[in-house]
Parts: sequence; structure tokens; C-alpha cells
Amino acid sequence: MRAILLDADAFINLRKLSIGRTSLLVIFLQRAKQQGRAVYLTQYVAEHDLSDLQTEIAFFKSKGLLIIEKVLSSDTTYRRLRRLIDKGEAEAIAWSVKRARSERPLFVARDKGALTCASNNKVPSTDLMGLIVELIQSELLTKKEAKEAVEPWSDPGQQIGKPRDYKTFEATFAKRRSHGPYYYP
Repeated sequence: MRAILLDADAFINLRKLSIGRTSLLVIFLQRAKQQGRAVYLTQYVAEHDLSDLQTEIAFFKSKGLLIIEKVLSSDTTYRRLRRLIDKGEAEAIAWSVKRARSERPLFVARDKGALTCASNNKVPSTDLMGLIVELIQSELLTKKEAKEAVEPWSDPGQQIGKPRDYKTFEATFAKRRSHGPYYYP
């Protein structure tokens, strides 16, 4: 079962989407832990990009729901990637590249450049809709729960991680599921 590595936008957007009164992030983290699936942030993302959420991140970390990983700024892969993409994304991809290919987590980001960079470096990657398809496929979410969580995407003015190719939940889910394994268009 592949671990999941979130960038800042994915974390924030999962936090804003909800099922009932509970954020999709909380539901996802709790169920991932129950299933034995690790969820990661890198240190730069956790401490800088998400600096205003330190209490929440510390809570998730203390409960074993979230793991924070660090990459040194002197790391050659990080420095190479940093010339191409933002710091947090470069750190996440550099950390992933250091792992055996079969152990690299699914990197979830919104930025097309970061997703392309991850793919070019053999890091499995997807956007938020791809993650939702993955969560349904691995039984961390039901389709009904996912539809409720992404209901704001039906409003053309709402973004909250909405992918560019999103039409309706059913149409986008079917298209993404047929693409597997990382459900990115």
C-alpha cells in the first residue's frame, strides 16, 4: 500500500473540504492510520508553507496521523529541483527520490509544474481528484462520501483544489479511474 505525501495546497484543500462537519483531511488521516498507510509532509511545507497551522500539524503528528520528513538544503537533488520548482515541492520530490522506487509515496499537488517534475523524476504523482479516486479505490472513502466532500466543486466559482478537467463528479471519477494507477489525466 503506497504512502501519501501532501504538498501545502493539497493539505489546505483537504482541510477545507468536508463530509458533514468533519474536514476531509481529518477523515483521511484517521482512516489512513487505521489502514496502516503513512501520510507525510516535508519539513519546509509543515513549518513554512503551513506556518499558521502549527498547532493542528503538531496534534496530527502527536497522534501518529502525520509524519514530517526533512531534506537538507545542501542535498544535490533538492538543489537541482529547486531551480525548477518551489522550495516545498522540491523538498518533497527530493525526499521521495531518495527512497527505493517501489517505496516512493504518491505525491499530491495542485501545481502542474510540480506534478510534471515529480513524474519526470519517477515519483508517482496526482492532484486532489486523483487522490480522491485513490482513496475510493483503496476503500478509505466511499463514493458517496467523496461526492459530498467535493460538492463545492459543482459551483463554478469555487476552487478548493478543483482540477481543471472537472465536469461532474461521476464523469471525472470515471475518466480518472480509467487512467490509473495514479489517476491523473
